[in-house]
Amino acid sequence: MSAQLCQLLKDKIVSREWKVHDRIPSEVQLAALYGVSRSTVRAAVGALVEEGLLERRQGVGTFVAPPNTGMSFPGAVIGVRNKLDTQVPTPVSRIVKTGTVPATPLVADMLRLEAGRPVFEIIRARYKLIAGSTPIEIQYSYLRPEIGKKVDCDLLIIDMARLTLQLQERCGLRPARVKEWIEASTATPFEVKEMKVSPGTPVLLYDELSFTKDDRPYLFTRFTILGSMMRLSFG
Repeated sequence: MSAQLCQLLKDKIVSREWKVHDRIPSEVQLAALYGVSRSTVRAAVGALVEEGLLERRQGVGTFVAPPNTGMSFPGAVIGVRNKLDTQVPTPVSRIVKTGTVPATPLVADMLRLEAGRPVFEIIRARYKLIAGSTPIEIQYSYLRPEIGKKVDCDLLIIDMARLTLQLQERCGLRPARVKEWIEASTATPFEVKEMKVSPGTPVLLYDELSFTKDDRPYLFTRFTILGSMMRLSFG
């Protein structure tokens, strides 16, 4: 039973139902949810900790661990977003969702907030052709609420009124520094539905964090891009 539970929990991580930095339910909650003993839960969670998929934090709980391999290139800015705009333009967007939501641990960490604090969220589906076609990427943007309320989300359906330009014109926010991350993953259930792909479809996650001139993060954006749309070349 421990092996079966381990696979069920692993599926939640791989599908990103449980995202990196999310705290998973407690042993008691998992035991009640799956109708197993706490010792079975402890064994399954322990196995995933050993695999590096989960991490225990003393006195806090168990969390989905970040990828255990990574490469850092200090001072190097690839400018993936600008290259994507050139190579795979997405001139049309559809607003999927906007509004104030509690910050997830990841978003809170990026914007230097406490987890659960309100942030303004904008989710857009981006299209290569027309809005009636299939989107090739999903864009998630997060701002502090006082900044987000100044954004005209209705204008974001056209590329000329992109979010970065609005932030410059309406808030005087211009990126003095940008940090980037690229990670391979699989489509979430929401992305499977939006991009009309099969569960487990490979996607590329591109995260971008913009800082003010006094080095305060003000905009965190994640692009989920179909893996088939991109091939990186170096050298």
